Amino acid sequence: MGVIRPATLADQERLYEVVVQTGVAGKDATPLYQDPKMLGHIYTAPYVVLAPELVFLAEVDGQVEGYVCGVVDSQAYEARLEEIWWPTLRGKYPAPDVEQRAAWSEDEKRADWIHHPVPTPDYVVDPYPAHMHMNLMPEARGGGLGRRLFDT
Repeated sequence: MGVIRPATLADQERLYEVVVQTGVAGKDATPLYQDPKMLGHIYTAPYVVLAPELVFLAEVDGQVEGYVCGVVDSQAYEARLEEIWWPTLRGKYPAPDVEQRAAWSEDEKRADWIHHPVPTPDYVVDPYPAHMHMNLMPEARGGGLGRRLFDT
């Protein structure tokens, strides 16, 4: 059945694993990345740090098997990313060479996002200011756990 609970900073490592293992339309993206934390740097870790009140985990037999994370105000969150989150990662990951864009690896595509995030357009956030991400490991699907996580 599984348990839904709030995330903590202690859950970060497992969230990095879940996001990459579900990172290609729910399938494993691990082979696509040299740095297995690259997707998590964008899609899970900053939420746990900057918006922990809206990060919940699905646990099955004591193991985190999924998550939902989001924010009420996407533009305010993007401003916090720019102020707090991206600067550290920009120091860790160099911006890829734009002239080599056609040959970029998945890591380089994500590094480019870290250096040049695309803000959510006003035409999207005006009617829908919030957003969320949700992923479940394959073994946690099909029993209603995803619905419970979404409802939470």
